[in-house]
Amino acid sequence: MRYFLEVDLVREAIEVWIKWRNGATPTLDEAVAAVIYYGEQDAYLPCEPS
Repeated sequence: MRYFLEVDLVREAIEVWIKWRNGATPTLDEAVAAVIYYGEQDAYLPCEPS
């Protein structure tokens, strides 16, 4: 089954990634991972423990 995300949700997934990582700029791979995670889990990609 195909699933499409609205542009606003894609932007929000990336914005949350940035906010949860203290303003860090995601690489293309990190941004894509955040969007895919959101699409599959209906949740934002959590930060990895440091």
